[in-house]
Amino acid sequence: MGEGAYKIKEAAERAGVTPELLRAWERRYGVPLPERGPSGHRLYSEEDIRAVRWIRKQTDWGVGVRRAVELFKGSGSAPGAQADLEVVRHTLLDHLLAGEEGKAGAVLEMVVSGHGIEAACVEVVEPVLVLVGELWHRGVIGVAHEHWITESLKSVLIRLLAEEKRAGPDGVRVIVACAPEELHEMGLLMLALFLARRGLDVLYLGQAVPLEDLGVFVGGFGARAVLLSASQKQRAKRMLAELPQLEAASGARVFVGGLAFEDESLRKAAGERFLGRGVREAADVAAELLLQRSS
Repeated sequence: MGEGAYKIKEAAERAGVTPELLRAWERRYGVPLPERGPSGHRLYSEEDIRAVRWIRKQTDWGVGVRRAVELFKGSGSAPGAQADLEVVRHTLLDHLLAGEEGKAGAVLEMVVSGHGIEAACVEVVEPVLVLVGELWHRGVIGVAHEHWITESLKSVLIRLLAEEKRAGPDGVRVIVACAPEELHEMGLLMLALFLARRGLDVLYLGQAVPLEDLGVFVGGFGARAVLLSASQKQRAKRMLAELPQLEAASGARVFVGGLAFEDESLRKAAGERFLGRGVREAADVAAELLLQRSS
């Protein structure tokens, strides 16, 4: 038996399941797929054992075996598997609509593990929020469901941001906040997370921050830059008109973004203050500008 290859009894013990279950999963779901030795015995690799452990963990959270296998095959964790993120999005949404927070957490944990934090945000969380908005506009769900799903996903992002800040070194300090009266913060929260991952010291203020208060706050905390988000054109216009005063009062550079800046005229009005149309692009540009200036 080659290195890392185990017969079914030992493989089952290492994976925390029974040999009968290993055979059943192979027969029904095609996971794991052990090699066969010269005598015809199944030989399981470390990768096979990790796959079984992962699927078993999801079932412990309450995810059905078939769904857990679908998620595994779509996670990029399986050899040669292509990510079926459409399955992941709808699974996550189904759990959230049903109030199954633990199962939703297991799905997100899988995506982060298989694809990384930023892909989980851009390719799963953002599209799910769009789907939720569409369901609300069509009257399929009410405000309570929309708030529940948004707050559930928000809590995950805040936890990830806190973990990133604990793990990372202190760097250039930036303030991340919503424009006055602005309540849509999920994209901004993702930006804060991505900036922290790029080595910036992020202070996240959240929704609807008055600019007159922000000028004092920025100076008191020694921030190098402020990043503001607006989703509506009129709010963005009012915000842009007040930015020279904010920059003068705080001494910090101010950048802007958000859904309102899908409008070309607003992007032109913002000029160099506009970082980019996507969260990743905005984070990359901000990090390059601010970390370069500090070096």
